[in-house]
Amino acid sequence: MAKKKVSRTTKRIREEQSKEESLYDKLQSELHFMAFCAIKAIVVEELRQTAGTMPCILCGKDLSFFLAISNNHLHVQCTREGCIKAME
Repeated sequence: MAKKKVSRTTKRIREEQSKEESLYDKLQSELHFMAFCAIKAIVVEELRQTAGTMPCILCGKDLSFFLAISNNHLHVQCTREGCIKAME
């Protein structure tokens, strides 16, 4: 079977796409981390509840949360697929 020859331009395009996807993933991860920190502040300081739902600060859909009393760790999950889902 003969190998397909890939042009330099095609290689550069693939490398750029890979860099863009990597940057997108990094930015999304950082955004989710900042959102998680903000959600924890809201739950602990304003809502003062250990479990419940609230509007997601990223997309506006329903966000479920659970704050463990024993160690003050937070678990959050948005109903929108691809949005925030994290635990401490």
